[in-house]
Amino acid sequence: SLCKACAASHVRRLARRLRTARVMRKRIYIAAAFLLVVFTVSPPSLRSQTRTDFTRTTLSRMDVLSRAALFERTIADAALKEGVDPHILWTIAYSETRFRPWLTSPKNAQGLMQFIPATAARFGLADPYEPNSSIHAAARYVKYLGRPFDRRLEYVLPAYNAGEGTVLAYLEGRTIRSQGKLINPS
Repeated sequence: SLCKACAASHVRRLARRLRTARVMRKRIYIAAAFLLVVFTVSPPSLRSQTRTDFTRTTLSRMDVLSRAALFERTIADAALKEGVDPHILWTIAYSETRFRPWLTSPKNAQGLMQFIPATAARFGLADPYEPNSSIHAAARYVKYLGRPFDRRLEYVLPAYNAGEGTVLAYLEGRTIRSQGKLINPS
């Protein structure tokens, strides 16, 4: 038997856990829906193309699928080399930058595949703004993330975006601090 204050505290803790679980479930459903669209509507087929250098201005005037088509051969090659699904790499490039290799995020993630400098260094990426090497590094990173998360996309994709430590902490129910923010508070 619990006192009223303890019972209320317990109920509040359970409510926070349910809210957190609902948020994560919602994010997983959104990622799954996005992947479903990618696989059914699909990018143009992964076909061989002649690579031509384009300026940032030229690329920015193109629609997203035309920009995507420029990187498909590299995506297919990197996926084959590392043994990962090319649709995962396509999805990451689409969701992170819409195939715009010049972007830098507010968190300093750089280039087509949005590498933060420390992760770029871990995977041998000297210039994150160079799209071909960025795609190959992303394939290595996705392959690496497949190991601790048993190749489960609902964990690999969030880990690519937020870092494997954040996802592992969530799965283990641990609270962590990142850049002064409390993550997974309950």
